[in-house]
Amino acid sequence: MWISVKHLALTVVALAPVVLLTGCGSATKPAGPPPALDGPVPVVTTLDQISRPIDPYLPKPSEVQTLISAANVLNARCMAGYGLRGTDTRATNIDEHGVQVAIAHTHLYGFFDPAIVATDGYDAIQLPPPEEPGDPTPEPSSDTVHAVEFGRDTAGHPVTSYAGKPVPTHGCKAQALQGIGGDLPDMAAAGLPDGGPPTPLSDPRVVAVTSEWSTCMTAKGYHFATPYDSMTSDLAQNAQITGTGNSRKVVHSAPEITQATADLACKQSTNFMGIVTAVQDAYDRRYIVGRGPALTEYRRRLDERIHAAGQIVAACTCR
Repeated sequence: MWISVKHLALTVVALAPVVLLTGCGSATKPAGPPPALDGPVPVVTTLDQISRPIDPYLPKPSEVQTLISAANVLNARCMAGYGLRGTDTRATNIDEHGVQVAIAHTHLYGFFDPAIVATDGYDAIQLPPPEEPGDPTPEPSSDTVHAVEFGRDTAGHPVTSYAGKPVPTHGCKAQALQGIGGDLPDMAAAGLPDGGPPTPLSDPRVVAVTSEWSTCMTAKGYHFATPYDSMTSDLAQNAQITGTGNSRKVVHSAPEITQATADLACKQSTNFMGIVTAVQDAYDRRYIVGRGPALTEYRRRLDERIHAAGQIVAACTCR
């Protein structure tokens, strides 16, 4: 089984390539007057300049991987009780590269990664990492394994027992998630208490610089109200997959690359990225001040889950 963590700001590829979709923080309109900026507006020209005050509260890829590994141990243990071999949950792009891809694509500023735009355009399709020599090939899941792991048969009917033993509600996979403290944590701001800080799309400073960006794009022959519209346009999403297996690659058209290059040039000439990230940081800081105890508790519970998951993995003798 393959999964992707929710709201990583993209839909990562599982068994087939999937076009990237963006996520964001709270969709609610920011309350009260716009927060003040913390110092001068920076000039942002590279992706690695972008970080957020809320980052320390978010789960890291390695932490989510620990939770997944622990859930796999518990699922294997549960399935062994029925004389069956369970299937591991495998995650794609839950690593530092996946996080960078997510940072490069957001609802607030659309796409931004000057280092790759000339070759990868909007970089809207992510392939799974290539299989390394010696990687185990996942065994096909039988109907019986599926029924016990998920508590339902392939037709969707509940399965309550197997071989004379009761099957956990929703199967061994669900019981394994309970054993690691519940569902995998949301890796994006939307998973924080109260949905995280708002995405400041309606902030006057963001509105003003977005208008400047749009005017710049119009002068280059493109007509988009926002960078998000440009990033999700048909042309931006038309990359093609060629090859098979580990030889697959994403091929971007010249028109896509030209549009993406114009998009980023307009962001650079207006310092769009410097302004919108400074505004976003201001909303982050106000959110942290207003939700301090809830955020501390959120992170404390997450740390407890990760520690317990690490102990489950360390104690495993089933591999």
